[in-house]
Amino acid sequence: MHPHAYRLLTDSPARKKAKKLVEIVELMGFDLKLSRAQTLVAGLMGYSTWAELVHVTRTSPDRGVPDQMLPRKEAAARRNRQCALLAQEFGIDDWDADRI
Repeated sequence: MHPHAYRLLTDSPARKKAKKLVEIVELMGFDLKLSRAQTLVAGLMGYSTWAELVHVTRTSPDRGVPDQMLPRKEAAARRNRQCALLAQEFGIDDWDADRI
């Protein structure tokens, strides 16, 4: 788990984000299965796998630090990490990844 991983009370928000990711990238012409979207969302939220996100959420639910409350440098690092993951997955540039 990444030091600035999102901490959630339930895995419901992550599940919703995965479904939304499928919808968004379909509009961009990509085919993405929900299971792969869940893995990507886990990575975007700072976890190694979807199973890790679910396990941590169910065993120690907590609220994490939202982007707005992180120091600028750490929030930028979180955002850069997320964009890099999406750019790599879909073979797109950072600008398109940031839009997702």
